[in-house]
Amino acid sequence: MADIYDNIGSVYQKMGDGELDTISENQQAEYYSRAIGYYEKSLPLYTEIGFEKGISKSFSRIGKINLSRGEYDSVLGNLEKSKDSYEAMGDKFELGDTYLYIGKYYNALKNYTLALKNLKKAKELAEELSSLELKSEAADEMSKSYAAIGDYKNAYLEHVLSREVENKFRNNASKKDIANQEINYQVNKKQREMELEQQKKDLLAKEEIRTQSIITKGAFIALGMVILLAFFIFRGYRIKQKSNILLEAQRDEILQKNEELLQLNEEITSQRELIEHQRDIAVQRQKEITDSIRYAKRIQTAVMPHREMFVELVPDYFIYFKPRDIVSGDFYWMKKLDKHIVVAAADCTGHGVPGAFMSLLGIAFLNEIVTDSFTDASGILNSLRERIIEALHQTWQDDEAKDGMDICLNVINIETKELQYAGAYNPLYLIRDGELKEFKADKMPIGIHIKEPVDFTNHTIQLNGNDTIYLFSDGYIDQFGGEKGGKFKSRQFRELLLNIQDKPMNEQKGIIDETYKNWKGNEKQLDDILVIGMRF
Repeated sequence: MADIYDNIGSVYQKMGDGELDTISENQQAEYYSRAIGYYEKSLPLYTEIGFEKGISKSFSRIGKINLSRGEYDSVLGNLEKSKDSYEAMGDKFELGDTYLYIGKYYNALKNYTLALKNLKKAKELAEELSSLELKSEAADEMSKSYAAIGDYKNAYLEHVLSREVENKFRNNASKKDIANQEINYQVNKKQREMELEQQKKDLLAKEEIRTQSIITKGAFIALGMVILLAFFIFRGYRIKQKSNILLEAQRDEILQKNEELLQLNEEITSQRELIEHQRDIAVQRQKEITDSIRYAKRIQTAVMPHREMFVELVPDYFIYFKPRDIVSGDFYWMKKLDKHIVVAAADCTGHGVPGAFMSLLGIAFLNEIVTDSFTDASGILNSLRERIIEALHQTWQDDEAKDGMDICLNVINIETKELQYAGAYNPLYLIRDGELKEFKADKMPIGIHIKEPVDFTNHTIQLNGNDTIYLFSDGYIDQFGGEKGGKFKSRQFRELLLNIQDKPMNEQKGIIDETYKNWKGNEKQLDDILVIGMRF
């Protein structure tokens, strides 16, 4: 009876774990409530018979459901009881899963120290047991913990580890698909053999009917020939007896083949259920990954300067920011000092999650480097490059990843209107009196380079009234589109800026966006896009 209650509770728990776009929140709450009700019925029965595994399983499932429902008061007690029991039984697989959910519980309460302590134990058990699924989940949760406490380096490393392990797990799932296809092939082969066998039996049956017809006709013709009739009757009896023996043997063979086919069908059903379970796990993992990335977007948005800062310091401006994925490898940055404002537009290596981690490093280092006493544009880039190389442990070895960023950085003296510009691959455009002047960047990145590093060039520009400057990454000019499917390119981008430079900045942003959409058409967005315009 305890197993029955436990199985019913498991069914309701799986129904509650369904996506919210297929069931309502009220339905989910009802399913979870029913599941806990049945687990609470099975728990005393398991306790009465002393079935430790059932007791541990009930405590674990109740704790996990309450964690999903956000009822944290009753989570830890159940999970700790489950953990102690699995530890006593030496069930390392379930113990590792329980440590994982205790870590998730502490993450939900924002107690990241205890979360990391339990998640590390889950990860150690996963490595000991070679459990790819548990290792991927533990690394993913640790990445969230490190990101929450500002340890972006470890957050990045754990995130990368989680994705690598998950890819291995998916490859194993693909191998199981191939095995299932082989089983289906064998079943179809068996079915074809049985169909051929049945055709043979049908021919034998027709032959028997034909024989019986001949016997009947002979009996009427040889009615007066008693001896001959008796001979034919005896002969017919013997033929029928042999046919019956043959049919009996064939029937036994058919029954045996049917049993084999039923066994194969049971194996296929079992494999199908396993595949469906793995598919459900993959869907859940995909949802968790997307949720993690959306949370990372909130962190990235929070650390970039608010638009109100631009409005206060440079009232006439626009920012056209269009990440390719949820999070971006491009970022913009601004800081107000005593007599200066510092503005930067940067493009990190890659896009999506790897690029976003690099952007967080860049923003953190710029916040540390730029001070009232350090406002030299080229010096800021030199210092930023040193910190990036040190943080990523980069050397000049050929097989090493060349991660880093391209950047356009400007230091503007508010009182004298003097602008300092330094750039790593990203140039600066200045439009004055209807003419566009390009200040070229140094052809070396913020990070490791094929050549020994030299100081970045510092350009000094005296701004006049109504001057407009543009900072940008290469995402806009590298976008494929148009009638021939080529890149937008720098020349066309400069012509666009010259054509709209006399319009208000907000209107310029709208034209830039409309031009991009018309150019891209049905092509995919290739990279993150960032364009900043400021008029003085």
